Amino acid sequence: MDPFSITVGALGITGFALSSIDHLRDLIGSLTDAKEVVQDIASTLEAIQRPLTSLEQLTILDHVTYAEAKSDLENTGVAEAVNRCGQTCADFTRTLQQWTKHSNNSKLSLRDRISVGVWNREKIRTFRTQVQSCQAIVQFAIESTQLRLVQLRSEYTMKTDRKELKIRLQTLEKAIQEHTILVQKQHKEALERRERLQQEPEDEDDDGAQRTLAIKEVEEQTRLLESDQTASGVVSSQLRTTIQGQHSGNTYSATFTGEMGKHNVVITQLPKGEYGIAAAASVARDLVRTFPNIRIGLMVGIGAGAPSKKHDIRLGDVVVSAPHNGKGGLIQYDWGKTIQDQEFQTTGFLDQPPSLLRAAMGDIEAEYELDGHQLEENINTVLEKRPRLRKKYKRPDFCSDRLVVVVVVVDLIYPL
Repeated sequence: MDPFSITVGALGITGFALSSIDHLRDLIGSLTDAKEVVQDIASTLEAIQRPLTSLEQLTILDHVTYAEAKSDLENTGVAEAVNRCGQTCADFTRTLQQWTKHSNNSKLSLRDRISVGVWNREKIRTFRTQVQSCQAIVQFAIESTQLRLVQLRSEYTMKTDRKELKIRLQTLEKAIQEHTILVQKQHKEALERRERLQQEPEDEDDDGAQRTLAIKEVEEQTRLLESDQTASGVVSSQLRTTIQGQHSGNTYSATFTGEMGKHNVVITQLPKGEYGIAAAASVARDLVRTFPNIRIGLMVGIGAGAPSKKHDIRLGDVVVSAPHNGKGGLIQYDWGKTIQDQEFQTTGFLDQPPSLLRAAMGDIEAEYELDGHQLEENINTVLEKRPRLRKKYKRPDFCSDRLVVVVVVVDLIYPL
């Protein structure tokens, strides 16, 4: 079987984006004034191109590994980052050409053009932020994928090779952590700049137009930095999974780690095609072995329930039982029976949840009473960050939503 390779086109990276990045780098290199002022941008653009070139040189021996590696790269948002960066590079190329087209001593130098006016300064800072974020996402995501492929091969190689791989994985993990700290610092600085701009008096010459445009640029910077943190978190999660899987021999098929508020969270699933109590117990055992500091666990299965005025049950809810009348609160599907003209009879019940979980549920219920839920807002936020998910996970139109009952009241008018 011929080996596979991951092309940038297969990931969804457009030729326009790649040519725009290349064109801007060449333009900066050809302008003496530009090299002096924005040489860092040219270097960052080159740092985007190198990993993309090395990615296409990778050889993958089987289709399953190819599909997993491609999926990991898609989840990091590499294609979206490069395509957005390419469009921004095309726009900046036109601006740079305009600024340097008729350069002479009577006109402002490129350095002056970039530094004069608060809007110009923030505009350049936005562009730098976009390029640097793209470079970080591309570098971290592709290097993580490369190490993952090396790990799969190293299972059958010498112990010294596996040790070297572990060092490389830890080095990359440290680099991502340092980058995340830097991005958080830049995000804080951007918020502070926005606050200062909002407090500045309006310029009488332009009625505050420069300030308004500068504030919009700073807000765009904060959005870019937030996306950077999200993408770095995805790569970091994939990397931790790779590191933890080096010697674990786990029975679960995939693990996702991250944070919810101030808590560290790990989510896993059964290998595809497996189900039942025995398989779930095996996965839970291995998960606790890999993450020995787990304090509380939820084993989420499939249940049946009907919404009512009292119980707002929605598709996808995780239901936690509450003890009632000496029983656990949830009924196992085969621990009950229905007899005609009689109430439903339970033949057994599950044990109640641990006290730690019940205490947490009490806090959640109190928060819900005060603030309700933000399901729609949270879903829309995720779909905005990950537009690829909209096709499968956005809310369906009411006309095609099978869970919505549409009641039409028609007044019938009979002729006399």
